[in-house]
Amino acid sequence: MVWTLIQAERREPWILRNEARELTLSKEGEVQTISWDDFTKVELRVGSNVSAAPFPELRKPAYLLHVDFGGEIGMKKSSVQITHLYQPDELEGKLIVAVVNFPP
Repeated sequence: MVWTLIQAERREPWILRNEARELTLSKEGEVQTISWDDFTKVELRVGSNVSAAPFPELRKPAYLLHVDFGGEIGMKKSSVQITHLYQPDELEGKLIVAVVNFPP
């Protein structure tokens, strides 16, 4: 499971999402804090988006991304609901920060 962290260019809050869950980390709202030990368990990786295409199987408009994390992780898929902000070709080559050690 790949989670994608996105900050829209239009000064929107950070959004952490996958197909099943979404957590918005608002700059104004309260966010549950975690310990340093919990944070060290999270494996964040930066990958390069190889392709983006419309993802019509979802209820809300979304793109399906193919992200290359290189080496041991390789290619992963993720969906993003940012069709109102970007065209698919604008997302190719963008860097994606993702948590890569969630269980399948």
